[in-house]
Amino acid sequence: MGIIVCALMLAASVAMPIYLSSYGDVPDRIFSLALCVSVFFGIGSAVACAIFAAAEFGPERRTYRALRYAANEYSKGNFSVKTPVRGNGDAAALAREFNAMADALNSLERMRADFVSSVSHDMRTPMTTVTGFIDCILNDVIPEDQQTKYLNLIKNEIMRLSRLVSRLLDISRIEAGDRTFENVKFDICDMAKTVLFSFEKQIDEKNLDVEYASDEDRMFVFADRDAVYQVLYNLCDNAVKFSREGGRLEISLTRNGGDVEYSVFNEGQGIPEEKLPFIFDRFFKGDDTRGLDKSGYGLGLYICKSIADAQGASLSCESKEGEWCRFRFSLPAYEQTRSK
Repeated sequence: MGIIVCALMLAASVAMPIYLSSYGDVPDRIFSLALCVSVFFGIGSAVACAIFAAAEFGPERRTYRALRYAANEYSKGNFSVKTPVRGNGDAAALAREFNAMADALNSLERMRADFVSSVSHDMRTPMTTVTGFIDCILNDVIPEDQQTKYLNLIKNEIMRLSRLVSRLLDISRIEAGDRTFENVKFDICDMAKTVLFSFEKQIDEKNLDVEYASDEDRMFVFADRDAVYQVLYNLCDNAVKFSREGGRLEISLTRNGGDVEYSVFNEGQGIPEEKLPFIFDRFFKGDDTRGLDKSGYGLGLYICKSIADAQGASLSCESKEGEWCRFRFSLPAYEQTRSK
C-alpha cells in the first residue's frame, strides 16, 4: 500500500509541470517555482518508494513470508520444510530456530513411527505364540508331560505383554499429570542392594565383576519409594543388559552436597556421543537394529527422567562409545528436605 501511494505522488510531481506548461499565460516565476517543488517532491517520493520496496521485498520480509509458509506446513505435519536463512538479523535468528524446531519434530516423528512399529511387532509376536501353544495343548498336539514347559513359555510371553502395557500406562499417567507421588523417608542404600540382588542370575550368566560402594551404611532420602525403585531398577537393568561378557559393573552411593547420588557404571558398548542428548526422549532406542535390546520399547529412560523431574531429582548420563557408560541419579537427602 505504501509503495502505491508513493508511486502516485511521484506521478503527480511529474505531471504538475507538464500541466502548467499547457497554459501559455503562466508567469515564468510561478512555473519555475512549481518545477522546483515538483523536483523535490519527486525525489522525496522516489526515496520513499525505495524504502517501502526494501521493506516489502527485502531479505527480512522474504524470510518472514517463508516462516509463515513453514508454520503452515508444520501444522499439516510436514516437518521437512526448511526456512532460508538470510543475513544475521532477528528474522535470520528466528529462521534458524524454526529449522532447529523442524529437525527436532522430524526426529520425534521418526521415533514415534519406529515406536508404533516396534510395539505392534512386540504385541503381535507373543499373542501369536500364546495362541499357537494354547491351541496345541487344547488339541492334544503337545504331550501332557511337556505341557508344563509350554505353559511356562505362555506365562513368560504374557508377562512381557504386561510389562509393555504397564509402561504405556505409566507414560499416559505421567503426561496427563495423573500420577501422584507419596513421599516417605527410606534408606536408599538398602534399596540399591535389593535392586542389585534381583539381577543376580543375569549377572552370573554374564560373569560380571560387580563392585558396590557407599559412603555410609545408611543414607536416607524423602521421596516416593516405588517411583525411586523403578528408576534404580531400570538403570541397573540397562547396565546389566548392555554390559560386555566379563565386564565391570559398579554401583555406588555418595554424598554430594545436600544430595545423595546413586551411580551405576558398566563396561560395554556405551552410547555414541551424537545420541547422548536424545537418550531420555520418548521412543528413543539407542540400538536401532533391536539386536541387543529385543525387549526394549524406548520408554524406560523417558519414564526415569519424568520421575526424576517430578521428584526434584536429577538424572544424567556420560559415556564413551565402545567402552563404558555411567548414569547418575541424585536425590535430595532427607536432612536437606527437612531443613527447608
